[in-house]
Amino acid sequence: MIDLIADPELSATVRSSLQRLHSISRRSPPETDSPPSPADASTLFARAEQLCTGEDYRCALPLAMELFMALPHEPSAAFLLATCLQRLEQPALAARLFQMCTAMEGDKPTPGALFRAGECLVAMGEKDEALTAFEAAVEIARSDARHSEIQAMAQDKANALRSLEVPILGEIK
Repeated sequence: MIDLIADPELSATVRSSLQRLHSISRRSPPETDSPPSPADASTLFARAEQLCTGEDYRCALPLAMELFMALPHEPSAAFLLATCLQRLEQPALAARLFQMCTAMEGDKPTPGALFRAGECLVAMGEKDEALTAFEAAVEIARSDARHSEIQAMAQDKANALRSLEVPILGEIK
């Protein structure tokens, strides 16, 4: 998997993250590592995003995990990790992280994490909860024109879920 990454520096970063994660998993009790410097975190984030842009979520995952472990209160780290998990078909884990991301944003949540949580909840068959997430994303997006695209997508998904709740005429008893 890592050997398929064309960029040798990026491949080395993924390999290094995997080694650090592996060593963390063997610690008992876990030791506390110092968080990465802002420059290291920025580099790690940029490389993980580069992999996500190339839809290589499997290789982005260890970088995103390392970043989230180092910066557990940073919404962007939670969002990145959740995105990798969602794309790797782990909707339950991803939904929790997207919800954490929204909580970390505090008084000024952005609609993206709620929208993505809604997608995960749909994948899990949790239609009512998904509808709530999509509706919340629509409401938040209304306050900022920059989010008009996500507002429209969330509204479309909410409408689609609502239409599933309407019984088909032949099924009424």
